[in-house]
Amino acid sequence: RRAVELIEVQAANEDPFSLYFPLTAPHPPIVPNEKFKGMSEANNYSDFVCEVDWVVGQICDALERAGTADSTLLIFTSDNDLKVAHKMISVFIQERVNMNIIACVICVV
Repeated sequence: RRAVELIEVQAANEDPFSLYFPLTAPHPPIVPNEKFKGMSEANNYSDFVCEVDWVVGQICDALERAGTADSTLLIFTSDNDLKVAHKMISVFIQERVNMNIIACVICVV
């Protein structure tokens, strides 16, 4: 919510801005909020990934509403399972093809 508010305020200024928005999810503890429990129809981890997707989507929607999406560079990184992260990022990019996205996946072994 605060990230969306910052985007709205900063976009009104028309000055360039930067937003660093780290998420602890979907790292343990795996505790999706009630709204996301059962959403994936798979397991708690998948529900937690759905929550991450929703949160990032809220930020992207705020950029669209503010009219800054076309001039925004969004860098999404993850150190989670490469196959899961690749699929999540692929779906995310397909849904938001008009945004400039750099998807960086860091796989820690």
